[in-house]
Amino acid sequence: MNVAIPDENYDAPRRVYEYASFDSDPVIGGFFTNNLEHKLLHHITHEIAHAAQCNHKYFHQMSRIKPHGDEFKMFYRELREVFLNPFLPNQELMEAKFRKHKKLAYSIEIPNMVAASRI
Repeated sequence: MNVAIPDENYDAPRRVYEYASFDSDPVIGGFFTNNLEHKLLHHITHEIAHAAQCNHKYFHQMSRIKPHGDEFKMFYRELREVFLNPFLPNQELMEAKFRKHKKLAYSIEIPNMVAASRI
């Protein structure tokens, strides 16, 4: 997990991914944002859900539970609904900004890469 917040492109639109098994979930899945603090809150809520899952396991004397199984998703869903999701920007608009930004970045970088390869 990397929670470093770089100075460059601080407010650039980006896609924050979640594990593939639930990345498309509308509540606990990945999301688009232009605020790196949302990415930090994403990591925090994810890890707190693991801690809650661990306490749940010991309290109910369960032998083994999946790291990203039903119990984890239950706690993670509750945390995301309160501490992160209400603060996320409109996902359709942010996805459009992300795709535009990504397309612009490629159109700038590719000619520079080609030119650099000829040196």
